[in-house]
Amino acid sequence: MSNFLSQLTASERARLLKELNYMNLEEIRGFCSERGIPYRIVAEYPKGKVKATKDSDRKPIVLARVRRYLTTGRVGQPTRIPTEIVRDENPPARLGPRDRLYYRWYAKEFEGVMRLLRDLTAGRFRDGAVARVLAMKFWTRGEAPTFEEFARSWTKAKAEQHRLLTPEYAYLTDLRHQRADGDWKALRKAKAKSALETLTRIAPVRAAEGRFSRWSVLTRQVDSYDDTNVTVVAVQNCAFVAAEETVGVGGPDRDRTGDLLNAIQARSQLRYRPTRRGDL
Repeated sequence: MSNFLSQLTASERARLLKELNYMNLEEIRGFCSERGIPYRIVAEYPKGKVKATKDSDRKPIVLARVRRYLTTGRVGQPTRIPTEIVRDENPPARLGPRDRLYYRWYAKEFEGVMRLLRDLTAGRFRDGAVARVLAMKFWTRGEAPTFEEFARSWTKAKAEQHRLLTPEYAYLTDLRHQRADGDWKALRKAKAKSALETLTRIAPVRAAEGRFSRWSVLTRQVDSYDDTNVTVVAVQNCAFVAAEETVGVGGPDRDRTGDLLNAIQARSQLRYRPTRRGDL
C-alpha cells in the first residue's frame, strides 16, 4: 500500500497534518469522493444488503480516514449501522419509555417520538444537533436505546454539550495562540487551499478513475449500496456509483453501464454475476 506522506519532508508532513484541520466538510468530502474514501453512513439489511443513508460521518471521523489513507493508501470501511437496529417502517403511533429508538425512528416529523422524549425530560427536550449526534453514537455502536435511556443520555449530554459539539479544532488552536482575529476566515481559506494543493500533488486521482465520466470510484469493498437516487455496485476492487435511479441490484440483467466505451474500459474489473456477498 502507498504511504503518500513519504513524498514530503518531516516539516511538510507536519504542516499538512495541521492544515487538514482547516478544511471544511465540503472540501474534505470532495477529496474523499474522488478517491473512494467513504463518508456516508451505511445501514445493513437482511440477506447481506447494505444501503447508503443520507447521514454522513462527523468531520473528526472522516479526517481520521483521510490520515489513514495518506499513510497506508487504504480507503477504509464506511460506518455501518447493524441490521438489528434498522427499521424501514415508521414508529408506532403509541410509544412507551421502554420501547427502543431504532435507526430512522428519530425524526422531528414523528410527533409521537418527540412528544415522548419531551414527557421523559419534563418538557426540556428539543430536537437539535445534540440529540442527533447522540442518537448516531448509539446506533453506530450497534445499540438501539430505550426512550428512557436516550432521554437520560440527552439530559446529561445537553449539560455537557461543549464537549460533544466543540468549535473547529483549528479555530481553538489559533484562539489559544492569539491568531483567531477578524481575519480568521481568510486564514482558514488559505490553509485549506494549501492543504488541498499538497494533497493533489502527493495523492492525485489515478488516471483509471478519471476515465469514467458517468461513474466515480467510491470504495474498495464487495457490497451493494442502494439509495433513492444512487445505486452503488462494488465488484472485486472497483465500485461505481450510478448517478441515476435503478431498479434491482446485481445479476446479469443490468447495473452495468449502457455506454459501450465505458463498458469496455471497465470490463477487466467486473464480474458478471451477483453482487451479494455470499455469491462471490
